[in-house]
Amino acid sequence: EECCVVFRDEFRQALGGQEVLPDNWTTTANVIRETGRRVLGVSSGRKVDKETWWWNEELPECIQRKRLAKKKWDTESTEESNQEYREMKCKVKVEVAKAKQRA
Repeated sequence: EECCVVFRDEFRQALGGQEVLPDNWTTTANVIRETGRRVLGVSSGRKVDKETWWWNEELPECIQRKRLAKKKWDTESTEESNQEYREMKCKVKVEVAKAKQRA
């Protein structure tokens, strides 16, 4: 609630006290972004590096086989390919759990 009021006041001040938005969308968008950064701050963003220290040599191969099974299921849409994909998905989950446990 308070941030909303502060944002509205800062936004109007950035527009020079005008009540009507400028016709130029780029200008308006930039003013909104800058005001948002000043009032609300900036988040740190996503974590770039996912933890893969526990990966072993077999995991990429296993995941690749699962991806191929998924592509096959997407193109064929048969019950057999669906079953194959589900089995591969379970197998990958088990392999990942084992790799994490070993690490």
